[in-house]
Amino acid sequence: MQPARLRTSDAVFNIGYAIAAVQLLPSGIYIAINGQIFDPHNSRKNRERNCFETESST
Repeated sequence: MQPARLRTSDAVFNIGYAIAAVQLLPSGIYIAINGQIFDPHNSRKNRERNCFETESST
């Protein structure tokens, strides 16, 4: 969730995770970040908590 130019970036991990996920998941569009897979249609970036989360359907 930080730009790759920052020293403490998690970009390399997230790219590796996305490459692994694309080999295991069915065809589609996903968000692969911080060791989790999210459906882009029902998730959002929570800037206050600095994480992605699944939105509830309530």
